Amino acid sequence: MARRLPEADRVLVERCLGLGLSASAVAASAGEHPRRVQRRVRRLVRSLKDPLFRFLCTHGKLLPAPLRRTGEKAVFEGKPLRQVGLATGQSLHRVRQQITTLRALAALKR
Repeated sequence: MARRLPEADRVLVERCLGLGLSASAVAASAGEHPRRVQRRVRRLVRSLKDPLFRFLCTHGKLLPAPLRRTGEKAVFEGKPLRQVGLATGQSLHRVRQQITTLRALAALKR
């Protein structure tokens, strides 16, 4: 499922979780502060465990294109809802409705 993440996030997850490197080692090689790397890894792991992320990985291709694009931008790319709206040409209200719909569908597929 990590392959659905943007490349930089995927590489970070693979280094920390796949290779077992510490956040300090990854931070040193990337020139970042260790705490920032720890927070990013924590956020990414939370995203990977989210039922909506799993739902989009397994059923995303079956969704209508606008709903799928909204989910991909918000969940896989981690964009704020306002940016999702700008990227997809939708209002913030519509984006929120679609995320609510996606969460409801994910809950039904559990």
